Amino acid sequence: MMQETIRQRLKLKTNLLGQILIKQGLITPNQLDEILAVQKKEGGLLGDLLIKKGHLTEELICSALASQTSLCYIPLDQYEVPKTMIKFVPEEIVRKYLCLPIEMIEGVLTLVINNPFDDKVINEVSRVSGLKIVCALSTRSQIEKAISKYYAKV
Repeated sequence: MMQETIRQRLKLKTNLLGQILIKQGLITPNQLDEILAVQKKEGGLLGDLLIKKGHLTEELICSALASQTSLCYIPLDQYEVPKTMIKFVPEEIVRKYLCLPIEMIEGVLTLVINNPFDDKVINEVSRVSGLKIVCALSTRSQIEKAISKYYAKV
């Protein structure tokens, strides 16, 4: 299953997201410590907290997540999704899990997601579509915009 592949990739990559962001020069160790303290107190995802605090953009977080998980980052605002793709995943599912089917190659559905650590989305899309799933990443706002664009016409 895809979740196992993501987890296996993460086991091979010992760098945590915060370490990747520091190594790339996108945040300082002090900024990471500050955000980790907020995360410990309030909860939430590290990337979302860095965006909320104004330290980084969605695109930079998504790119770092792609590096961490070895998944592709697809800027959906520059990608045209074939209209035939929306038949594979109902609107209710794409809105609930913030995902978007973008292509089918040899019976494998490519699904753009925002959170590569959410096993439920992959399991649910595989269940409703009956297809094998591979994932790519995009930003929350780009996925939301694409869902509105492609599913509004259904």
